[in-house]
Amino acid sequence: MQDFTYHCHTNALGIFDGRNTAEEMIARAEELGFREIGISNHLICNPHVLEIKNMNAIYFGDYNQVEDVYKRNIEDIRQAAQNHNIKVLVGFEVDYFNDPEWLRFFEKLRARLEADYYIGSSHLVYSSDYKAIIRPLCLLERPDLITDDLARNGLRNHWKNIMAAARSGYFDFIAHIDLIKNKGFCTSPEWDELKLELIETLAETKTPYELNTKGLRICNETYPSMWFIEQLARRDVPVIISDDAHSVNEIGDHFEEAESMLASVNYSVRFHL
Repeated sequence: MQDFTYHCHTNALGIFDGRNTAEEMIARAEELGFREIGISNHLICNPHVLEIKNMNAIYFGDYNQVEDVYKRNIEDIRQAAQNHNIKVLVGFEVDYFNDPEWLRFFEKLRARLEADYYIGSSHLVYSSDYKAIIRPLCLLERPDLITDDLARNGLRNHWKNIMAAARSGYFDFIAHIDLIKNKGFCTSPEWDELKLELIETLAETKTPYELNTKGLRICNETYPSMWFIEQLARRDVPVIISDDAHSVNEIGDHFEEAESMLASVNYSVRFHL
């Protein structure tokens, strides 16, 4: 069974959305006999995310205010690692925005951060010009925020954004590629064409992806679904198991079940940093 995890979160600085400290997460991984743990708090910054003041503290709307926050997060993890024998890596789960303004910001920030790895992620829904960005549930709950472009193209742009993240070359692997199903979106067959386009993009770029077991805690299905896993296995796209742990109790959660899923389709191409 996989004995490491690279996708987990802490409560560092009173900002990030984990429920335990880096010290506690590392100690738990060590207790489980893991050989490595990577802590990957969120890196989400874009001034065009609507209602950002009412969103979780992990979202930032000012490119100029975040460098120090992310550096302090790295230092918090590095210091905690000194107390343990397990190998500890520092990463970020990055919300990708395929927008020139954001790309310039991220390239500069990435050059200044001494992180070990980056996970590509997409939690949001986007207008075609990335000037209006919303949470998926806003499509149902906040009609006042929905532009014509978001109504027509927002969900489609969500999938296209994940493809752009895979093509960008910035990321070691891509997180929870069908996360949006958790909100009830994009589950009907009409979305299969875009999903297949994403699958072909991952295969063409040889970009690894994660089998994220958090879905089993949230909606009784992994991210991605077994259909995705079967398609990606046929194309030899590298896979890694992630727990997306936000607490010590979630580290390694459902890894045995994930291993069984991969074994059922003879998945042999695994990813490791």
